[in-house]
Amino acid sequence: MATAFAVAGYVGAITLIEHQNRNQLNDLSSFLLHRAEIEADFAFIGLADLVEAGVAGCDASARGEMRRQVYVRSTIKDIRVIDDAGVTACAAFPETLSFDDELVHPADALPARNSLVGLIRLSQESTSSLGVLWRIGPQASIFAVVNTDALLFGVVPAEPFRKCAPAVASLQWGRCGVV
Repeated sequence: MATAFAVAGYVGAITLIEHQNRNQLNDLSSFLLHRAEIEADFAFIGLADLVEAGVAGCDASARGEMRRQVYVRSTIKDIRVIDDAGVTACAAFPETLSFDDELVHPADALPARNSLVGLIRLSQESTSSLGVLWRIGPQASIFAVVNTDALLFGVVPAEPFRKCAPAVASLQWGRCGVV
C-alpha cells in the first residue's frame, strides 16, 4: 500500500512539474514571438529612415548611412541593396556576405501589412536570421538582416531549462516555439 502511494505521488509530481514546465515554455514562446516582432519593427523603422532620406543607391554616402543605421539599431546586423534576382548590389558591411548560404529572393518574402514590405528567412552558415525587405523600386529592394539568435538568451531562464537540455527557438509563420 505504501509503495503504491509513493509511486502515485511520484507520478503525480512528475506530471505536475511537466505541466508547469510546458506552461512556462508556452509563455516563453509567446514572449519570444513578441520580441521578434519588436526587432522586425526596429528593422522596419531603420529601413523607413533610409527610404525617407532617399538612400537607395550604393554610393559612399548611402553605404555610410546604412552603416549608421546598423550602429543605431543593435538588432540589425547588415543592410543591403538587392535586385529582384536576389543579387546584392551593395551592403553596409560587404564582408558579411560570405556568411550567406543562398540568395535572398524578394518574391519569397512573406507579405506584411505594407505591400512594399516583406519578411524572409535568411540562411547563414550555422544559423538563420530574419530579413526585413522593403521594395524601393520596380527592380530593387533594401534589405535588413536581423539577428534572432540573441533572442533566446534574453528569454529562456537559466534555471531549470538551460541546464537540462539544449533549447532551440523556432519562429515560423503564424506560430513560434521553444524546443
